[in-house]
Amino acid sequence: YNMDPDEVEDVLSHTLDRLGLQRERRGNRWLIGPPDNLRAELEIDGSSAMRHVSLRWRFATSPDYRAELAAELARDLAAYPSPESRTSGWFLTAGAALFTVMVFLLGTFLLILFRV
Repeated sequence: YNMDPDEVEDVLSHTLDRLGLQRERRGNRWLIGPPDNLRAELEIDGSSAMRHVSLRWRFATSPDYRAELAAELARDLAAYPSPESRTSGWFLTAGAALFTVMVFLLGTFLLILFRV
């Protein structure tokens, strides 16, 4: 997802509240369900600077349960407004500058090659 990890955690928390599911957070892992009857485990890994988040399902009691939770979370994440990343502008500028330098060097090489 192209979001900040903190934003994804907020959306996940609201989704689980809406579904009435208990959870416990341990670092970047979320244990879903009561402690004596764990239903799923989800790991959130990402970068705030890159505005990128990966969700990894470590455990789910059944594929249907995981699919249901993932669908609810995807629906809530799709409705969340996500501003553009400032880092993407820097990467676009750096990429354009590198491309310009490459074209200039290629042109210089071809001029030298065909002059001889």
